[in-house]
Amino acid sequence: MYSIVEKEVGHIELSGVVCITNADKVESELLAILQKSKSTKLFISDLNDFDSSLVALLLSLQRNAVKNNINLYLMLKQHNIEMLLKSYNTYELFTYLN
Repeated sequence: MYSIVEKEVGHIELSGVVCITNADKVESELLAILQKSKSTKLFISDLNDFDSSLVALLLSLQRNAVKNNINLYLMLKQHNIEMLLKSYNTYELFTYLN
């Protein structure tokens, strides 16, 4: 189970579980929300469980953002997500908020 909350236009919070069984659905929901603003902050802070499909999902969001001239900023509150991105050599592809 996952949760996507749009706090306001340009502010999205993702929590719960993101894995291969639901990543495509999470991706489609996030892509729809991403189109609403030219600058979006995606807060990823309470993922209980995730796998490498999270990397693919974030790369898809980033590609879509670049294609549509949208600024996408990630806010990672969990060190293990940062480590996952680094293990796939993708960490440097994103812009982060601290």
